[in-house]
Amino acid sequence: MTTRAAGSIFAPDALAGKRILITGGGTGLGRGVARHLVAHGAQVHIWGRRENVLAEAVTEISADRPGSAHFQTVNVRDFDAVSAAVDEIWEQHGPLTGVL
Repeated sequence: MTTRAAGSIFAPDALAGKRILITGGGTGLGRGVARHLVAHGAQVHIWGRRENVLAEAVTEISADRPGSAHFQTVNVRDFDAVSAAVDEIWEQHGPLTGVL
């Protein structure tokens, strides 16, 4: 029997096996969403422009689930950078199942 995550109506593994990319995931709403997705079993990949902000966010997001959050410094206006970053995710972790 699976129990629910503290303070949530959902099971802590409700998103197990999901791999989700969040652009702008280092701050604000993206960071908060990433934290909740990880709390329910998803693996998240966050993109942004500031490496130090992304690294701090990943540390916070994955504190209770080490290895569940990853970051890449990506300018989403640069098609080649986006393509290379997605290729890297697929090579190292497998295909994405969602994008926010």
